[in-house]
Order: sequence, then C-alpha cells, then structure tokens
Amino acid sequence: MNRDARRDLDAICNQESFPAATLTQLERLGDLSQELALAIEQASTKKRWGCVCRLVWVAQRFPNHSLVPVLVRLLDAREDDTYLEAIVDALAIMPESEAVGSLTRAISYRLPGDDLAFHFNKKVIAALSGIGTDAAIAGIRVALN
Repeated sequence: MNRDARRDLDAICNQESFPAATLTQLERLGDLSQELALAIEQASTKKRWGCVCRLVWVAQRFPNHSLVPVLVRLLDAREDDTYLEAIVDALAIMPESEAVGSLTRAISYRLPGDDLAFHFNKKVIAALSGIGTDAAIAGIRVALN
C-alpha cells in the first residue's frame, strides 16, 4: 500500500474541502486505485458518507475500471443519498457492462431535493447510454416506460 496516497486520501476525508494541490500530489503517485477502493470501502463501513462522496470525486479525477465493483456495491446498497449522484457520474466516466444492473435499478431512485425534471435519473440514463450494450439499452427502455 502506498502510504503517501493513504495519507492524502485520509486528509481529503478529514477536511471540509480539499485544495487542488492535494489532487496534484495524488496525481504524482501514479495508480492509486487500490488505495482509493480500500479507502472508499472503509469510509462506507464507518458510514462516513461525506468522506465517501469526496473519495468518489477523486475516483472521477483518476478513473480506473478496477473501482467499478466498489462503486456498484455502494450504488446498490443505497445507504445514503449523499453519494449516489457522484457514483453515477463516476460510472459514466468509467463505462463498464458490470454497472448496467445497478444503474438500471437506480433509474427508479428518487433523491430528496431532486428537481421535478428527474436530474439524477437523466444522469443514470446517460451513464447507461455510455455503456451502450444491449442490456444498457434495455435499461434505458425501462426508464422510458
């Protein structure tokens, strides 16, 4: 495990916001997908939803398909609404057929405070569209109905 990556990811979780310099530091460390996946898992186990959301934002900045399984598990668990939109955004950046089932199920989610135009659901449809498989297209058809 990369101790520098772990230190920086912990700092991201323990701050209300994080400076762009932190992301630059992480960028210099190379592939941190393993550390990032572990940090997301640990934060979700501790139900630190703000931390999970910030780490998913980091995942968007450093997309790696090995992060998809942890993102899919969180989307399916739907333990807190805080991180759902960030996960869908991340899955749109990392289109994998492995996410189709979770995204299709997420079409029916209604987020508190979401506008009446179904902003979240449109993001889910866009993520499915980016995957583009037959199963993803079938998920979009579910949304249209």
